[in-house]
Amino acid sequence: MTILSDKVRTARHKTRRCDQCGSRINLGERYREQVHTYDDFVVYRAHEDCDRAAALRTSNADEPCNLLTDIDTEDFPWLLAEFPAVTARLGITDRTISA
Repeated sequence: MTILSDKVRTARHKTRRCDQCGSRINLGERYREQVHTYDDFVVYRAHEDCDRAAALRTSNADEPCNLLTDIDTEDFPWLLAEFPAVTARLGITDRTISA
């Protein structure tokens, strides 16, 4: 993978979709935008806190993490404690953990 650009931006002219939680990045919100090539040209966008949560989860795993597909129920407690806004976007609550 070759990283061509890696910036923190503020959504100013249109909303974006977060590649980590799947929810909207609203106007005025800050997000990370990384442009890279792998086999194809890719633009990755994620809320700053979603990106940090995924990076922390990745540091405990062998491969990069995607919050939509790679978070297990065992990850819910630390995610809820450390990243409440991320868990709200993902629909994870105290009830989710106790269920």
